Amino acid sequence: MIALWLLYAAAVGLLATAAAAALERLLRLWRLPLRGVWAAAMLVTLVAPLAVRLSPPSAGAAAGVPGLAVAVGAAAAAAPADAPSQIQRARAALLRAADAAALRLASLDRPLLAGWALASALLLVALGRSVVQLRRHRRRWARRTVDGHEVLVAPDTGPAVIGVGPARVVLPAWALELDRPLRALVLRHETEHLRAGDPHLLLAGVLALVAAPWNPALWWQLGRLRLTVELDCDRRVLAAHGDVERYGLLLMAVGQRAGGLLRLATPALSEPTRDLERRITAMTARPPRRRLAPAAALAALAALGAAAACVVPSPNQVAGPSNAPTPVAQAAGPTTGGVPGQPPNTYFEFQVEQPVVALNNVRVAYPAELRAAGVSGQVIGQFVVDTNGVVDVATFKAIESTHELFTASVREVLPQMRFSAAEVGGRKVKQLVQQPFVFNLGTAGDANAQSLPRRMVVRTDTTALPAGVRLRRQARPGETPPPPPDASVLPSKRPMPAANRPYFEFGVDGAAELVEGGTPDYPAELRAEGVSGQVLAQFIVNADGTVDVRSFKVIRSDHALFTAAVREALSGMRFKPAQVDGRPVRQLFQQPFVFDAAK
Repeated sequence: MIALWLLYAAAVGLLATAAAAALERLLRLWRLPLRGVWAAAMLVTLVAPLAVRLSPPSAGAAAGVPGLAVAVGAAAAAAPADAPSQIQRARAALLRAADAAALRLASLDRPLLAGWALASALLLVALGRSVVQLRRHRRRWARRTVDGHEVLVAPDTGPAVIGVGPARVVLPAWALELDRPLRALVLRHETEHLRAGDPHLLLAGVLALVAAPWNPALWWQLGRLRLTVELDCDRRVLAAHGDVERYGLLLMAVGQRAGGLLRLATPALSEPTRDLERRITAMTARPPRRRLAPAAALAALAALGAAAACVVPSPNQVAGPSNAPTPVAQAAGPTTGGVPGQPPNTYFEFQVEQPVVALNNVRVAYPAELRAAGVSGQVIGQFVVDTNGVVDVATFKAIESTHELFTASVREVLPQMRFSAAEVGGRKVKQLVQQPFVFNLGTAGDANAQSLPRRMVVRTDTTALPAGVRLRRQARPGETPPPPPDASVLPSKRPMPAANRPYFEFGVDGAAELVEGGTPDYPAELRAEGVSGQVLAQFIVNADGTVDVRSFKVIRSDHALFTAAVREALSGMRFKPAQVDGRPVRQLFQQPFVFDAAK
């Protein structure tokens, strides 16, 4: 998604700018070169988001399952015990906000791309026009040797350095009338620019701005780069000559008379009035006597800015309709879609703007032999509803079933079911659905069925009992029939899982949230070999926020050692429990644990 990526790039640029500003002030305490700070900031601002845009979706992206996608780095074991949970909570909040923004901004992709192309084209045309003007004027400038230096003499352009291969010093005609010591300072300043390669550096900064003119951070960084290029040059000139007063007066005199072309890409002795004031202030300022405390504070601010840039979720970590062909996390190995084992472009319910809605009330046949035996139960089915609102029967899977005959009945009715397709960004998408089908002999009539919109209550039917099936005996005439096993009482508003079965995420008011722990130890032998992978685990979060370790089940795993590491970490995980009608309940939880050896 272009809109989300632009916001991400702007955020990274602003944080890189903040970190570079703190680092610049730190270097000034010891009068060290400054221009490299802003050159690096521009490089990070331009390249880091571009690398994210060109890279495939991260395995640690916001996976289409309840809970967080936990990225386990190679140094995770050395982190403090409480640090991972704090970082995960911050990233989770940012990911949720970015995911919501992705859905809202999907329609802006084409206008933003068109605006980006237009702005870059206009800036490139302006740059080309300046280059053409410069070449036209350069043909009329005379080559002369001044105080042993070959220069170009212009009527009223300069002092400056122009060109990149080779670069030349340009002096205005009036500079030749300066006293020899002052003229020597002018020539020394411009030759220092040549030796340092400043024309090439500034041209690279201008081209970075042409590539991303919409990023305000780049404009600010280029201005600071120009200023620090001049500050570094002033420092080198004064180190050779040492006359601060004379050099400052020269800057002011030149600033009143000088002119130039192509200011963004040419280092020049003259600068705008505000920059001349900063340069003179920098030359005359004395370093503080006590520098350690300010240096420590500035270093902390720079590190904080860099860390914040790393925490900002990239578009590859956010499920969006045009971010990647798969809206959820992929495993380390090849997969057939965003949801492991499901068709491509399949979304979970919490990732769509409009989830699927059942359009017809199908009748699921109650297996006659189970009805006759008074057997109740349920099937928790999982399947994909395609963009036409039809169930892809090939994707059906019984996550839980109390009897295989119940499963067969559900499978038979799937082709008859019709839904309104899920939508993301105004377009129809596939959605993975987990649907309970309740077979309850105590439920009769349509009224109770309609009061359970998320569950399908199956009514009794009449079919002969197949031979060879042994079930519980029927009550004799006049005998009170025994209560059906697993016959749970279903409330009028919300289905209650039988026998304390856990709820699914869509069946609760507030889903369980990870608040502590959740970072398994990276297996040392796999980390040493650079092996990455992931484990997609399923477990039950109890009503007190702990994990029922006995319920742990591996849906997908790339290595047995990764599985063992996740199993060991479960006991240390704490959740905010799910809630139904204001009371904590158990919830079935699925969570990917991503092991990335590169981190």
